[in-house]
Amino acid sequence: MPPSRSESYWLRLSVGIMLSVSNLFLLIAISTNRWAVTPDNRNYAGIWKSCNRQFCVSHSAIIHSKVLLVFFLIFNILTNIYVIFTLYAGEEDSKRLIGRVSLFNAALGFLGMLFASIYFGLAPDLGHFSYGFVLGWLSSCLVTISATVSLIHACVEPDKPSAVVANLPSTSIPANLVHGIDNSASTVQEKPMYGNDNPPPYPGTEEVPATVIVS
Repeated sequence: MPPSRSESYWLRLSVGIMLSVSNLFLLIAISTNRWAVTPDNRNYAGIWKSCNRQFCVSHSAIIHSKVLLVFFLIFNILTNIYVIFTLYAGEEDSKRLIGRVSLFNAALGFLGMLFASIYFGLAPDLGHFSYGFVLGWLSSCLVTISATVSLIHACVEPDKPSAVVANLPSTSIPANLVHGIDNSASTVQEKPMYGNDNPPPYPGTEEVPATVIVS
């Protein structure tokens, strides 16, 4: 049984809320350097810098994780904007599209977090993970949940085709007109105006069309 109109709205709204929260979590995770901390809590590191209590030093490790997470953030923000727009405009037939795009975004997030987990997990001087690492994984999980909700919603309540596409006129030629075309017309050859049997008249001997004067 498909959900009611209000239930459908709340499902789409929940997808938008989860995407918004995931963007907030991911933005905090990317901005902070607190991804992993040494056992004495004096040194810590993120995907961009390694720090102690005095200063931070940039590092060029885990390039793959940085690129994937940045693209994850950009695409997820764009998806979130589109979801908010559909809620504002009352568009109800984009659930499958939103679910597929969100699933792609979640794949970017999981791959980026996987590379980061391997890097920080194998680092010998780091003791445990910090809140930046946790927020990164929470963001990826929220996007996955939102994609799942949107796809299940599309299965229970299938998207309808766009009214603009459905009302487009057919451009095909009717069969009766196609079969009624005389193929011999293409073989008709135009006769020349003048030939051996019909020589051109001498100048001054052409026939003058009669004119009718109406009084």
